[in-house]
Amino acid sequence: MDVAGLWSVTASWTGDLTYKGAESPERSFMVEPLIEPWLLYAMIAAIIVTALGIVIFLRKRMQLRT
Repeated sequence: MDVAGLWSVTASWTGDLTYKGAESPERSFMVEPLIEPWLLYAMIAAIIVTALGIVIFLRKRMQLRT
């Protein structure tokens, strides 16, 4: 699961006939998003605007040829 926020983990093992079980202390850490949401939306908007610009340019260019 890809979720930003404060996470805590522990590791444990119950053991077997040869080795005793063990458990680690709890460790906490902060997971930050790879990219800020506002930046992601800005990038998507820029891609859409660029694509629309290309479409408009090509349509006008085709109209000039006819």
